[in-house]
Amino acid sequence: MLSDTRPQVIVALLAMGMALAFVLADRKSPTSRALALFLACVGLSIGIGSQVAYPLHAREGPQWWSGLFAIPETLAFVFAYEWILRVRRTVPARNLKTRFGDRQLRVAQALALVRGGDFVTPDHVRDMAVPVLAHRLVLDPQAKFSGATAQQVVADVLRAVPVPA
Repeated sequence: MLSDTRPQVIVALLAMGMALAFVLADRKSPTSRALALFLACVGLSIGIGSQVAYPLHAREGPQWWSGLFAIPETLAFVFAYEWILRVRRTVPARNLKTRFGDRQLRVAQALALVRGGDFVTPDHVRDMAVPVLAHRLVLDPQAKFSGATAQQVVADVLRAVPVPA
């Protein structure tokens, strides 16, 4: 028996409405367009999932072409990354070097490719965080005196932060 899908429909319509609002507010801005495309793809993904894919899978089971339903989700990730990169460029950095996020993503993509994966997972990012990030940390004298290393600090942070589900 299928459950009530009204909450999913409301969220899908809200995401689509927000996408429309961002496009209408500033059509010339690539940042607004990227955010609007992200929100539109999220709305499509939720709408297609709740109204088409899940009911179809409940009736007939997964089909060989069921992966097509993931296209809006995949596009949402692409547009979210694009929006994040564009927003990051607009934030005044002062002494903060913002290249880390770009490089961490590229290194994780390379690791996924080397391991035979088609996409980056949180494990790829975690596995490359110590070598990519540790050399950028400057420990205070007290931490150095206590025997801490930058690699240990990064590893401790990685252990403390849960992997997103």
